[in-house]
Amino acid sequence: MSKPVNKTVLRWIATIVLLAIVAWLIGREVVASWQRLAAYEFSLSWPLVALSVALGAGYYFFNSQAWRYAVQRSGQRVSVAQAYRLYALSVFGRYVPGKAWLALIRMELGARLGISRTATTVALLYENGLQLTTGVAISAVLGASLFAGHGRAGLLAVLAAVLCLVVLAPPVFYRLLNALLRMVRREPFDRAHQLRFGHMARMVGFFVGVWVCGGASLYLLAVALDSTLVDRPVQIGLIFVVSQVLGFVALFAPGGLGVREWVQMELLMQITTPEQAIILPFLARLALVAAEVIQGAILQAALTRAHAATSGPAEQGRAADGQGVHDP
Repeated sequence: MSKPVNKTVLRWIATIVLLAIVAWLIGREVVASWQRLAAYEFSLSWPLVALSVALGAGYYFFNSQAWRYAVQRSGQRVSVAQAYRLYALSVFGRYVPGKAWLALIRMELGARLGISRTATTVALLYENGLQLTTGVAISAVLGASLFAGHGRAGLLAVLAAVLCLVVLAPPVFYRLLNALLRMVRREPFDRAHQLRFGHMARMVGFFVGVWVCGGASLYLLAVALDSTLVDRPVQIGLIFVVSQVLGFVALFAPGGLGVREWVQMELLMQITTPEQAIILPFLARLALVAAEVIQGAILQAALTRAHAATSGPAEQGRAADGQGVHDP
């Protein structure tokens, strides 16, 4: 009798196959436009690039503060700076397939600050659920503004936006969330952790900040590459949100790697040249990674410096009492 195939092995095989398909789709576009890419000469407006990276950090900052607010609603305490640092360090876990490492790192770092793992898990559920829902809602709103006057397409976008707003109402949101939890054989969401309308509205506000910063980051990068795209803020903002949402639900792609780039590439083809549509998604990925690395390094350095400043007097006090002093 043959041994059953390990589920982990099957997941890895499926991940590799799906990533290979995405790589093939991207490679096909690159090969088709290779001559134009080879002949393309581009220059960047570096001040706009720097501002794009800063707004990329703002994307993560608002995410961290949404998570912090959910943690606080669970009765835990965490400062703005602590939440931002914790988020900035844990975000690197999303580049490991399966998306579980981000949660595990967040729980471990949170536990070191005295935050219960239950509170961290609840906050992560809110973070992921509301980020996805608000992303779809904003996509629908931007789509409605683009397709206004286009008959059925505009009407469908408006209806989708209204539907997303209804889903964000706490009674509907928790019914859908509990149905999803039952599907994956998890316990329903505890009523004690459920948010009321005012609290939910504040969480949604944080995620509006997330999407505005992210969309503006891609827009400035596009303008830094080609100034003629300055009149395309809505289209580029929509492209960012759609690509992020699809990359988020693509569980096989670490950090949405490849999926976001391919979606952005295909959508940018509609508003710019093929070579720019290929170059821009990779520049956007580099800008977001730069934001992740820079903010992580700065926040970790600030923590180390603060720790040294507070531990210094304590060490001097122990030395004055004769502790830690050795005869030569």
